[in-house]
Amino acid sequence: MREQFIEIRENRYKVAYVSDRLEQGRGMSGLDSFDPYAGMLFDFAVLSNPTMTPRGLKIVVDLAFIKEDGTIVQLTRLDPSNGLTRASENKVRYALEVPKGFFEENNIKVGDTVVL
Repeated sequence: MREQFIEIRENRYKVAYVSDRLEQGRGMSGLDSFDPYAGMLFDFAVLSNPTMTPRGLKIVVDLAFIKEDGTIVQLTRLDPSNGLTRASENKVRYALEVPKGFFEENNIKVGDTVVL
């Protein structure tokens, strides 16, 4: 995992960047917060319809599926209390996990662009 800065709606955020499959599988599992990061960006390297799971999460997270050009195409939530997985409805390259409420608090919506 390495540090990466992203920009959304002219705001800059420091995120944990994971591109390694092992790190992606571990994700936020067992962690109580994103500190010192605003979120975790998953780079799948290829276009796919990834499925994200709340398995091992200790906190509720919001999730954005992002196309290769940075466009957010889907927002959803992962809640460990219900165990429901979330699959991308579109072929995407990235997923961004952030604390519950982050997208609403920052006025981030489907159609916004994430600049890496």
